[in-house]
This record gives sequence, structure tokens and C-alpha cells, in this order.
Amino acid sequence: MPTLKGKADLKIPEGTQSGTIFRMKGLGIPDLHSHHAGDEHVEVYIKVPEKLTKKQKQLLEEFEKENKKDKGLFKGVFG
Repeated sequence: MPTLKGKADLKIPEGTQSGTIFRMKGLGIPDLHSHHAGDEHVEVYIKVPEKLTKKQKQLLEEFEKENKKDKGLFKGVFG
């Protein structure tokens, strides 16, 4: 991730939802009075494909069958 101090690592955890904001402490703009660096905030945007191939659709349907915790995860999307 680019910052004012150069590149920094930002690990995005599995399952992160679109709109999630991560704070990179001390990597933002310095305060004019204290000269301490502020925080850089990074908002995550997840791009969802608008069209799927038959194979992609099949794989997602198989994933849905295996997913017992959130039944109906893709219901209405493919149907």
C-alpha cells in the first residue's frame, strides 16, 4: 500500500466485506502542531463480476452446496 513514508504492507483478512476501513497507524499526514504522524485510512471495495462463465457459475453452485452455515448464499443470483 502506498503511504507518505513509502510502501507499507496491509494484510486484508479473508472474508473482508466491501466498505471495510483499515487504519494504518502513524502512516498518514503529520499534525501541524505536534508533528506526530496521523493515521492513513484505507477503504476496501470488492468488485463483483457482472457476468460469469458456465464453469464459474457451476463452481459457485458447488460452493453453495458445501456451505452449510449460510444456506441460500447465492439464491436469486443464479435462479
